Amino acid sequence: MHSKRFMSPERPDDARETPPSRPRREAGPERGSRDAFPEGPTQGARPASYGIFPEDYDQFIPPSPGDGSPLPVVFSVKVREILDINEPEMDITIEWYIRMYWTDARLRPPMDSFTNSSVWVNIDPALTSRMWLPTTYIDHVKEIRMPSLLILPHSLRIATSGLMRYSMSVITKLACPMDFSAYPFDQQKCYMKLESYQYRAFEVTYSWHENGIQTSSDIRTDHFIPAFQIIKGSIVHDNASFSSVRVDIILSRKATYHLMNTYIPSSLFVFVSWLTFLIPPEHLPGRTVLTITTLLTIVSMFNTVRQESPKVSYAKAIDQWMMFCIVLVFAVLVEYTYVVHLHFRAEQLRLVSVEPKRDARQVRGTSSARKVSTT
Repeated sequence: MHSKRFMSPERPDDARETPPSRPRREAGPERGSRDAFPEGPTQGARPASYGIFPEDYDQFIPPSPGDGSPLPVVFSVKVREILDINEPEMDITIEWYIRMYWTDARLRPPMDSFTNSSVWVNIDPALTSRMWLPTTYIDHVKEIRMPSLLILPHSLRIATSGLMRYSMSVITKLACPMDFSAYPFDQQKCYMKLESYQYRAFEVTYSWHENGIQTSSDIRTDHFIPAFQIIKGSIVHDNASFSSVRVDIILSRKATYHLMNTYIPSSLFVFVSWLTFLIPPEHLPGRTVLTITTLLTIVSMFNTVRQESPKVSYAKAIDQWMMFCIVLVFAVLVEYTYVVHLHFRAEQLRLVSVEPKRDARQVRGTSSARKVSTT
């Protein structure tokens, strides 16, 4: 968002005065030292805004380090809160504090605004409309917004060496392709990539501050354990390399919910179905009712799990587990049906084998009776 162009006030009698001479600049820290990006106190008085631009300042030309090397732009971020993890839409919403550091030796720091204890001096953020800024964009972002009440939450500071520090608070909704094959024991990996849009790698290089990423101590999510990693790299577009930095967001799912509500109950139901093996085959109603009731309960549990889990076209780990439980219970029902069939066949064979013996005894008894009557 661009603010209104800053115009310094002029008095009529000062119209022909020459611009103020450039103040003598104190020696700044060497590039690459630990003090190159100070984090010390900031002068809290009225933002210094006057006279920092020389007459020949061109905001469309990047600052030159002086030795012909690319201009280093250093980033640091702080994760304030994970606002939402939307699994159906496969995106994640995070509130960040993003800081960018670069040195613009063409600017004239307001030396009279520094005190002995201050390292930075606040500058009106509206001056960013007249100042060279890194053309940074966020790759694969769905939405960016800045939470504000009266003013936008951003600040611009300058050090005596010409080191600039631009900080902002942003809320980003990032696209996050997710793979639920191992659900609910899955681990998702999202990322936020800050990439140079206009300047190539030999002009501007991106890198991380020594305190590259920080996280708030009160970050909580219901179903995930978040972790963050920072990576530096470059992206090639149309045979041109552009510098970039990246934050990997690793989300490890908490499996306690599904262990307590799915895995343990379904295991107990399968065990209950196995208890029917202890019931004699003659008790047909008891074994049948217990097995069918267990099967219907697991099928109902499977439907509930599918409604609560992400909708994807492939089978998840929890789907495979529930199908395995259904197969086990169904196998118990099939086994009992086969046992009943064998028991019925054995009973029929026993009856068939007993019937000829009975007929033979009846024949022998009849012939004996006839002999007795004849005598």
